Amino acid sequence: MSENLSHYRQALLDERRSTHATLVGTIAEHVKNVSDVDELAFVPGQQHPVCSDSEEVLWLALEQLMFVDAP
Repeated sequence: MSENLSHYRQALLDERRSTHATLVGTIAEHVKNVSDVDELAFVPGQQHPVCSDSEEVLWLALEQLMFVDAP
């Protein structure tokens, strides 16, 4: 398992990395344009308005999602 989102992203194939960048850009644009979701959204590479450790919080949430089917 990767130690953080950046490390995980580096291990992805180019196509997956491109898809990730597209998704992050789309989410970031949405959060910028819809102010009532900014505290709910954790966008990689952007500081969260409330959580100073947003990158760690996001990574922990993603790790939990990856283990959802684990026994």
